[in-house]
Amino acid sequence: NTGGVGKIIFGHGTKLTIHASK
Repeated sequence: NTGGVGKIIFGHGTKLTIHASK
């Protein structure tokens, strides 16, 4: 679970980021 970390790394609001968050 990367959670916020995934959003910080990608931070583009892509669908991949959303899935990575969960």
